[in-house]
Amino acid sequence: MKIQESMIFKIKMVLERFWNAFWTLLITIYVFFYHKITGKSPEPVSTIQIPRKLPDVIPEEIMIIHGNNFQNVTNKFFKDTDEKMSESGSLALKSEPKNVEVNVEIGKTDSTVYRKVPDKPEVENLSIQFSGFADLPSGSQEVVSEHSTTEFSTEFPKALLSPTQFEEQVQNLKIQHRINMDQMKLESAENLKKSYMKFREKLAKDEEENEKELRELDREIEEFEKETRRIIEEKLLEIRKMNLAFFQCLLLQRKWEMDEKKFSKFLDSIREPISRLKARYSLFEKVLKTQKRGKKEVLKRELTSLHGSTYYAYQSVYEGWENIKKLSETFSDRIFLFILLKTLVNVSDKLFNILNSIDNFMNRKRSLEHIREEFSKLEAMDIPQTCRLREQSEIEPLDTLNFRASPRFYKISSSVKITEV
Repeated sequence: MKIQESMIFKIKMVLERFWNAFWTLLITIYVFFYHKITGKSPEPVSTIQIPRKLPDVIPEEIMIIHGNNFQNVTNKFFKDTDEKMSESGSLALKSEPKNVEVNVEIGKTDSTVYRKVPDKPEVENLSIQFSGFADLPSGSQEVVSEHSTTEFSTEFPKALLSPTQFEEQVQNLKIQHRINMDQMKLESAENLKKSYMKFREKLAKDEEENEKELRELDREIEEFEKETRRIIEEKLLEIRKMNLAFFQCLLLQRKWEMDEKKFSKFLDSIREPISRLKARYSLFEKVLKTQKRGKKEVLKRELTSLHGSTYYAYQSVYEGWENIKKLSETFSDRIFLFILLKTLVNVSDKLFNILNSIDNFMNRKRSLEHIREEFSKLEAMDIPQTCRLREQSEIEPLDTLNFRASPRFYKISSSVKITEV
């Protein structure tokens, strides 16, 4: 396809040369005969510009035009050339290239640039001067003048950028791109530094707030444990007194209704340590949720404290079971005593399981979830009130009088140290 288009282009150039030579010869003959007839030597008044040399081959840059653009450009070029030459009959031919814009692909990018095909080889103008024009008739001079001002333009693509200039622009773009990338990296580093500083400030603020919350919790826990130890000691002393008074009442064979109020206080003294233990466990969970750093040390400290509160509750229930067991052995026909024995054994075993799960966690045999599971089974209302105990005594089967089970006895492990006040 390229060879065929090149041949057509060469043929057109040859025809154009013959056409220019024909007009030159015609003008020369006209001047010669005018000189013979008039005998005058005309002054040179016009210059005919004829291309000395035209391109013999199609410039290489034209070959990169997309699709049929090359064919359209060459057809337009030769069509305009033929029309201008046929209409003007010009005596003075002047080469005036026009700019033709073509699409050129660079590399593999999608972007296109508009370039003008370089006008190589260059066209040199040959000036031919004729004498005898000064004495030409006015009509003839007008004809010559008319032909002199007529332009013969060849629409041949001319380059906008040379290869060297194009390379310079590419290098400039690369340098600019590198500068932009360095600027972006610098801005990114600054933004990263600002983000890091904000993160550190927020982290420091969070740590300060966390430390403040922990100090408040420590103070609350310390006050709670101090109050708990005081209450437990008072309740244990009260339990002993209640047990003695209740035992004396039973020895005197007093009725249940007369001693219900005192017995209710006895049950409350056993229930109170369990309620305090549940409240202490809530504080334990709150500390775990608040603590963010040094969690192992805090967890060990809190579990040790929780173990102590659990042991105090277990001790009060176990001692209550021992007292009720003595009464049930003396008054074997009182069914409410055996109902209470079953309840105290059940609650005591729950507390034993909690103590055992804490010990296992300390020895890395069980997880923290096991402790949570055991605490979820314990409720303060497991110790019945006197009204419920009375109602249950009426429907409880007589087989309950044969209840002889005992709660599991807990022995303090060496891994947990309990400090008594």
